[in-house]
Amino acid sequence: MPNSFEFHKDITGIDLHIPKIHADSHKSDGTDPIEANIDTVTSNTTVDLTNGTILVDSSSGNIVITLPASAEANKKVYNIKKIDSSNNTVTIDGESGELIDGASTAVITIQYESITIQSNGIAWYIL
Repeated sequence: MPNSFEFHKDITGIDLHIPKIHADSHKSDGTDPIEANIDTVTSNTTVDLTNGTILVDSSSGNIVITLPASAEANKKVYNIKKIDSSNNTVTIDGESGELIDGASTAVITIQYESITIQSNGIAWYIL
């Protein structure tokens, strides 16, 4: 169902056109960035299109998060956050050598540091 508009007047009497979003206009399968799934991982993980936010506990060792092929994940956004205080790293790796901001990997080393990353269908970009 397409979105419609509600019309309201502000305190000066000017008409405001406010988009009305219908409850059925967003996805409920975990791929909608408004309703992204939140997953906690403690080992090497390959994310898929149902993941959204990935909380990484690397207290038992370094962890690699592998992204899906950027062509398969066009426009997909992931939020990846290290939640433990260890010296272990969280490495984000593109599938089959795909680049992330021109580099082969992105690395998180500090507790509560995060990376938001998005595919344009060709490569991954840190936002």
